[in-house]
Amino acid sequence: MKSTMLSALFAVLMGVSGVAAAEPPVPCTAANEGMVYREDFPGGYRDWACFSSQWQLLQICYDNRPYCEYV
Repeated sequence: MKSTMLSALFAVLMGVSGVAAAEPPVPCTAANEGMVYREDFPGGYRDWACFSSQWQLLQICYDNRPYCEYV
């Protein structure tokens, strides 16, 4: 019960903060293995990397912070 409530709270907070994001629109295939896709959003950007045919979120950067959050 407690973990379910924490999971729900986490999902809500992620949605409010604008961090939750869908994978890039470009398919991750063997042809673009190692590619980094930058997704801009109001106030910052996210960097995604294509590894083993799956997109992985690398970092989230905000314009008002001197650092990025590594995921």
